[in-house]
Amino acid sequence: MNINYPNNINFTAKYKDYSPNIKRLQYKDKYTYQDEPTSFAEIDCYNERDMEALKNLSEAWDGALFIQNIYLDAQRASDENYTGKNKFYIITEQKDYFDYLDYKKILAICEINEYKDKEVYLDYIEADPKAVCNPFSKYKKIGTALITCLKHYYNKIRLMSLPYESVLSFYKRNSFSGINNVCKYHLFWEKKNDNK
Repeated sequence: MNINYPNNINFTAKYKDYSPNIKRLQYKDKYTYQDEPTSFAEIDCYNERDMEALKNLSEAWDGALFIQNIYLDAQRASDENYTGKNKFYIITEQKDYFDYLDYKKILAICEINEYKDKEVYLDYIEADPKAVCNPFSKYKKIGTALITCLKHYYNKIRLMSLPYESVLSFYKRNSFSGINNVCKYHLFWEKKNDNK
């Protein structure tokens, strides 16, 4: 597993310098959401322990919209003859012992397809269904944290949104816009070039 973790410690993972914050419910005189650091990691499809954690996650999140597709695509990507450019990223509460990914601490997962240098197609994004479906969830802004991490590493992100206003609203809040007027569900985000 490739870990994006603020420390440059070398286990068997490749570390990067970016780690997102999400909002965690805390009680101090009243319930409020405070920033909580998390880790951003890439699933290594050739690592048996990563694949076992992904399998367990797909069973734990049974009924979630995309987790089964993500798991099946990861299995295909683990084949040595696979030629695709799919990558699988997670947001996790886990802060150490990354050789043993704890699926119970995974908060969100996505699958991307790198079609050009620094340009990706976001195939799937899924947050823990217990967090998404619960208005009093322990965490908020998990999907936004995952999108923010992708924006940190890539210059362009394209996707095909589900045709629900709440989903379109999520992507618009995260600075995605329509590609053209033909289909409002084709969305993209592009990093602003500050050197103009």
